[in-house]
Amino acid sequence: KQKQKQKQKQKGWCTPLKTPLGNSIANKPHQTSTTMAASSKTPSPAPANRKFQRDWLSRLLQKHAHQHPTLPPDLQTTALVVAPMVDASDLPYRLLARRYNANLCFTPMIHAKMFNQNKAGYRRKFWRDGGMPPEDRPLIAQFCGHDEDELLRAMRVVEGGVDGIDLNCGCPQNI
Repeated sequence: KQKQKQKQKQKGWCTPLKTPLGNSIANKPHQTSTTMAASSKTPSPAPANRKFQRDWLSRLLQKHAHQHPTLPPDLQTTALVVAPMVDASDLPYRLLARRYNANLCFTPMIHAKMFNQNKAGYRRKFWRDGGMPPEDRPLIAQFCGHDEDELLRAMRVVEGGVDGIDLNCGCPQNI
């Protein structure tokens, strides 16, 4: 095992990340990380000196804990997540779930192109003009789509009003 770990380090692999629930997240190679330049469709390599903050989730939950005064102390650093559910995890549902101590919520899956076009008030189903209320934080917006420009435009609309973006790349719909 020791030799295997050394080989992984040489190849740029990280050690498994333990979640608060004790589950192990799969190893991922550092050298395959890429970033997208806003004006370019060409991925560029991630800076070699950038370090992954492994405690990002705990820090995010602690940042918003003051907005949920009834949250038990053990849930201020451990996530109780409301996963994205199509046509179900809308704002009223998320606020109800937060009343029962859910401390990290996802929006329903949002079709980026329809969100940008706003046909028949599609955007209003998922987003308020001023963003979501403070008690609906931390919040992760889930987008789907096949056009990276549409995805980027949609993400820029919600930027600043969410704490993260989830790209649904496995939805079986023809999107």
